[in-house]
Amino acid sequence: MVEVHPYVGVVTRANFTGNGPWLVIQGTNLGFQNDSVTVTVDAVSCTDAYVTVADVEIQCQLGTIDGSGTGSAAGYNVTATLANGLIATLTNGFKYLQPNVTSVTGDLDFNGDQVVSINGTRQPP
Repeated sequence: MVEVHPYVGVVTRANFTGNGPWLVIQGTNLGFQNDSVTVTVDAVSCTDAYVTVADVEIQCQLGTIDGSGTGSAAGYNVTATLANGLIATLTNGFKYLQPNVTSVTGDLDFNGDQVVSINGTRQPP
């Protein structure tokens, strides 16, 4: 039997929730639909990782990255370990740029507590 190795070619962000962005990982030979897989972005593990389209797509939710908010135009490595134990890595496959803080304001709320608002922008790489 010939072993067919997986390949990861594209990583995109889907919906963002309070727990981090959902990633869509596309490639080839990624396994059967609904297979559980393990995905990491550098050392951060994705949760709820599974094959959503047989052989060609994995989705997972990425939590916060160490140094979150610092961004990296160079990118972070994305590694998928499939149910059969084979591994595929896309070097610098996940990128985001550092946010740009435009203003910081402070005020007191109704209880007399300090409330700080930070406004800014972010640009996708």
